[in-house]
Amino acid sequence: MLYARYGLTDKAEREFKKVLAQREYMPALMNLGNIYYLKKEMAKALEYYSRAQRLSPDRAAVLLGLARVNHELEDYGEVQKNYSRLEQVSPELADKFGYLALKGDTSARAAEVDKAREILLWEE
Repeated sequence: MLYARYGLTDKAEREFKKVLAQREYMPALMNLGNIYYLKKEMAKALEYYSRAQRLSPDRAAVLLGLARVNHELEDYGEVQKNYSRLEQVSPELADKFGYLALKGDTSARAAEVDKAREILLWEE
C-alpha cells in the first residue's frame, strides 16, 4: 500500500500481483485497477475492477472505479449502471464524482473531471 500511495506504482504492482498469485483478494484487485487507471491502461483497469466487483459487488470504491473507467472508455450505459448503484451505496462519495451522472453543463463537467481524476481510493 505504501508503494502505491507514494507513487511507486511499479513496486506496488509487483506486490499486489504476488498477493493475487496466492488468491483473489479484493483490495489487491482494486488497487491494481487504480494503478492501471493511473497508467491510462483502461482495459486492464476494467479487468481488475470487474474482478474486484465479483468479490465485493456493492463496495463503493469498486463501483466508483468501474464508473470512472467506463467513462474513460465511453461506455456510458455501464457508467450510469455503476454510478446509480454508487448513489445508493454511498451518496456522499457519488456527490464528489457528480460528473459521472452525465447531466448538466459540459464545461462545468470538464472541470469536475479534471479535478476528480486526481483522486483515487486505495484499499487496505
